Order: sequence, then structure tokens, then C-alpha cells
Amino acid sequence: MSSDLQIGLSGLLAAQRAMLVTAHNISNANTKGYTRQSTIMAARPPFVANEGTIGQGVEIVRIIRHKDEYINSRLRDISSSLGGASAKSQYLRELESVFNETSEASLNNALASFFKGINDLSQYTENMSSRAALFEKANTLTDSFHRIHNEFEQMKIFVKQSIENKISDVNTLSENIAKINEEISVVHVRDIEPNDLLDKRDALLQDLSKLVNITVTSQNNGMVNVSTQGGALVSGASFTKFVSDVDGSGEIEIVNYKNENSKYTFSAGEVKALQDFYNETAVKY
Repeated sequence: MSSDLQIGLSGLLAAQRAMLVTAHNISNANTKGYTRQSTIMAARPPFVANEGTIGQGVEIVRIIRHKDEYINSRLRDISSSLGGASAKSQYLRELESVFNETSEASLNNALASFFKGINDLSQYTENMSSRAALFEKANTLTDSFHRIHNEFEQMKIFVKQSIENKISDVNTLSENIAKINEEISVVHVRDIEPNDLLDKRDALLQDLSKLVNITVTSQNNGMVNVSTQGGALVSGASFTKFVSDVDGSGEIEIVNYKNENSKYTFSAGEVKALQDFYNETAVKY
């Protein structure tokens, strides 16, 4: 094939591959976590002749994704804060519904009715109807206390179960991040950007940040380390498995599955909010 045809063909091939990338972008327009990709083109190495260098057409040198790592990091921080605030708000609303202060059957109304009955009886000590009314109001107040106690205990059980479920989600996400880390490192050796794998990992990191606050550190081999205050969650292709445990004081703590003396603390996220509700808010009632 003549040189002029080869040069023209290089342009067609480059344009075709660029169109494939564009089609990939369109196909994944609604894919969660997908980042737009584009091609970087450059002139092919020229042919050196006596007269000078002769161009050899164009080629695609890299396919990049348009992602800002700083914004990614900030989004993860915001996700942790929002996740914690949302979980806290949910359980405070449920706590409010337990006391049911906006209805006629509220504890406040039961207390007011009981003390009114005492006041009525103090004025008419011999009145049998006043005695019967006070007895009934006392029973109503007792029932209110029992109802609140039972509902509150059920809520604590539910919160404890929720923490266990969230920790299970943390373990699953950490494991999947470690697996993708390994896949990325294999491709990274060939100096190729595994864009779709990077998107999948970023999506997992975003989901993880909603549950617990995390710090993400990049490695030279394309992997990332994920950590929190207590230590590492993901180190390259390995991850730390967590479990929740109730300590001697009745508080829920998060510990390393292989070492219960290694405790993990979080400053934000859904797990932190649930822990605070169980360990701090719940004990006040």
C-alpha cells in the first residue's frame, strides 16, 4: 500500500476508534459511577528522508477518563457526613414516635391525667368515683411506661442488627475493592489505563464512604490503600474483615475479625451514627 494511502488509513482507523469511545460513553450514560472517556491523538513517528521528515499520519496514544481526584476525595468526605446525618435523623424520628408526644395517648398526657387524678382525689378523698378514676389513670400511665420500654428495647435490637448489616456491607465493599485493585495492577503493568475498572473502584469507594469515613491513598502500581482512624481497611489486594461486638459495659464496638483487641473508630458515616445512637442516645432513656 502506498504511503499516502497508509497515512489516510491511519486517520480513518483513529477516527473509528474515537467513535467507539464515544459510543461507549453514550451506552453508559445511565451507568452508576461511569466517567466520560476521550481519546488523545498524536502524530505517528515520521519517516526520515534526505529532504527531511515526512509525516506518517495519526494514532491514538491514550484513552483517558475525565475525573478529578480532589473532587472525588471531597465527595467521599461529604458522603460520610450525609450518611451519618441521614441515619441519625431516621432513628431520632423513630425515637420521637416511640414517645408519641403529638397524640392523646402520649406519656405527657398520661402523666398529666394521673396527677390531675391525684389532685381530684385529694379534694374528695371519700369519693369512690375519684378513687376508681385515679386507679384507671395509674394503670394507663403504667401501660404507657411498659409500651415505651418495650418499643425502645425493640429499637435497640433493630439498631444493633442494623450495625451488623452495615459492617457486613463494609466487609463486602472492602473485599471487592481489593479484588479490583489486583485486576488494575495487572493492567497497569502494561502502562494502560483500565478506565472502566477505575470507575468501578471509585463507585465502590463512594459506597464505602457513606458507611464509614475513609482516606484513600494511591500506589505506584495503580492500587489504592483505604484506611480509617483505627487502621487499614484495604491494603493493595488484601482487606481487613470487621465484626461488631458488645463490650463489658454494654456498648457496641467495631473490632478486627482476627484480633478483637484491635478496635476501629469512625468519625463519620452511617456506622458511626448508629454506634452513637446505641451507645450514647439510647442509654439516656
